[in-house]
Amino acid sequence: MTMNRGNPNHPVLVVDDDPDVRRALGLVLRRAGCSVTLAADGQECLKVVSAGFRGVILMDIMMPGLDGWATVQAMVEGGWSRGSLICMLTACVDPRPGTEGLEQHVFDYIVKPFDVEVLVDVVRLALSQLEP
Repeated sequence: MTMNRGNPNHPVLVVDDDPDVRRALGLVLRRAGCSVTLAADGQECLKVVSAGFRGVILMDIMMPGLDGWATVQAMVEGGWSRGSLICMLTACVDPRPGTEGLEQHVFDYIVKPFDVEVLVDVVRLALSQLEP
């Protein structure tokens, strides 16, 4: 887990098991003025959100162990999704099968490979929806 002290009003948590994706997203989002926290898997994500993180969460769906949907489920059950907006990162054509109503907790879906400018725009829109 890596923390960058950027703008505390623009917190973003990137959850992805691919270290190259985490690094690249961290770099792009920091350049866009975000304070970025990186998590390598669902368990790390749960540690970060249970410790009080609130902001935009970019969550990979397909991860070993606790996948993105199971992580979202745990966040909802723990009450840790309140105050955050979740954007699912996916390489799936249909990212929603078997989500059992969890899609109501998702702000947006970003399909890999994604255009960096589109991703930054989605993050900015999500950040604008959060209460200060």
